[in-house]
Formats: sequence, structure tokens, C-alpha cells
Amino acid sequence: MKLLHLSDIHLTAPGSTIGGRDPRLNFERALAHALNDHHDAELMVITGDLSDWGDLADYQWLKQRLDAYPLPVRLCIGNHDRRAAFLSVFPDLADENGFVQGIHDTPAGRCLFLDTAHPETHAGRYCDDRLGWLEARLSEHDGPFLLFMHHNPMPVHLIPFDQIGLLDEAPFRHLVSRYRAKIRHVFFGHCHLPGRLDRRRPRLVAARHQPCELSAVLRDAAAERLRPAAILRRRIFRGGLCDRPHGGIRL
Repeated sequence: MKLLHLSDIHLTAPGSTIGGRDPRLNFERALAHALNDHHDAELMVITGDLSDWGDLADYQWLKQRLDAYPLPVRLCIGNHDRRAAFLSVFPDLADENGFVQGIHDTPAGRCLFLDTAHPETHAGRYCDDRLGWLEARLSEHDGPFLLFMHHNPMPVHLIPFDQIGLLDEAPFRHLVSRYRAKIRHVFFGHCHLPGRLDRRRPRLVAARHQPCELSAVLRDAAAERLRPAAILRRRIFRGGLCDRPHGGIRL
């Protein structure tokens, strides 16, 4: 099964830029690259920071764009997003408590999409209601599970990022550890850094941000320079994860 993982697309108003680059234009290029090179993908997941300012217009544009896109796409929200504005455009993605959480079944396992956003802070939270939802989903199905979230659920050992990581890390990790035999991978964004840790179960995979470029996570998570705008492709098979950069668009 082929899975595409994007994160931190930080959409802005048409013509607006971040660091001199246009997030909408880059996102369009990423979508075109994915469709051209990975049209056989089972699913694309974008793990949050969909809008840079949480603007309603960004979510309306994103919905219109994804409705016309031939690949299935699922969304998480991040610290730059505004839940109410997002759900006014994507109401079907709310769980029973009003959080942006859901399920999508694939040949590789059941995907769970988690909402770690919290108002007025860049750090992540995972409250009792959200923990209860996750525990119910993990207990009601045999798995395997693929978890998608925005905030890093463990330290990345870079102080600025760890300060705005998941503040409820301990209860979250305690819950995940109880079901670790069922969970194959945990995917996240937020840190704008590529990374992967395979020496634990479940495996942890981070995606780099997209406003300036999309980059592939290398197997050894080495600090080598990555090709600009290389789409992140994940092919899941035989209990493993294969990451390779493919093509690339000079921005």
C-alpha cells in the first residue's frame, strides 16, 4: 500500500507569501507532483497547520481544491488552525465531542486521525475526552493501526520544539503503550523536520513542512540536505515502512 504524508502546508491568502514563497502555489505543485508520480496511492494525509492564520477562506479554498482532486485525502488540524472555522467547512470530520478525529480503513491497517490542537497556544493538548475517544477506537478493533497527529508526541531534543510539543505526552504515551502491539506507526508534523525512529514499537515518523518545500524522510533520518519539493512517499508492506524521495520540483 502506498501512503502520502504531507504536513504544515500553511495556506495563506492568494498571493501572500511566507519567507518569500507562496504556500498555495507550492501546495498546487505538491498535489500535481503526487498525482503525476503517485497516482496509485491509497491515501494522502495532511497532518495539520492547514492554514497559517486559521482563516475561513483558506479552508473553503482547500475543500474546493480537494473535492476536485482524484486521490482520497484526510486532514488533521494543528496549532495554526482554528477548529470552529475548519469544522464549518468540514463538518463531517468532527467526532462526538466536536474534535477533528476520525477513522479510515486501508489494506495496511485502520488509520486514526487525532486532534491535538488547543486554543491560544502553539503547544498540543490531548484531553480526557480525546483520550477516551482514542482508547475506544483502539479497544474496539484488532488493528493494526496507523495514528496521524500534528504535534510531536515525544521529545525531539530540540528545546524550542519540545516546548510546544504535546503537553499531555505522559497520558498519551501511557495509552499508546497499552496498545503498542496493535499500533504500527505514529505520523506527525509540527516540528518542520524530517525524522524516523524504528527502534521502538510503534514506529514514529515526522514529516517536514511544506510552505517552502516538501521533503522525503530518509531511512536513517540523517542530516543530509533533502531535495526541494520531493513528495513524501510511504509504501507500507510486510510490517515495514519504506521511505524514498521521488522526483522533485525546484521552487
